[in-house]
Amino acid sequence: MVTCPKCEGNKVLSITPQMFENGKFVSLKTVVIDCVFCNGKGKVSKALIRAEENFWCKCGNPSGESTFHDEGEGPEISKHHYRCNDCHKVTQVG
Repeated sequence: MVTCPKCEGNKVLSITPQMFENGKFVSLKTVVIDCVFCNGKGKVSKALIRAEENFWCKCGNPSGESTFHDEGEGPEISKHHYRCNDCHKVTQVG
C-alpha cells in the first residue's frame, strides 16, 4: 500500500462546487468529504493507481471525437460513459 495520490494521505478531499449564474461561474461553499479514491483510508494499492492511470484518456483527444457507451457496454466500467475515438480510453463517466 502507498499514500493515496488524490488526498495525499489526508483521507479527505475539499471540494468547491461552482454554479453558472448570470454568465459566470460562482463558487459555492466548500465541502469536505471522505476521499473517494481511497475510501477515506489514506492508502491505496499500486495496482489501483495503475488501473486508474490506464482508465482515463491522456492523449488530449486530438480529433475531438468520442463515442457514447451505454450501461454495461464497457469492459471495466458498467456505468454509461464516453470514450476517446483516438486512444479509446474513457473521457467522461455519466
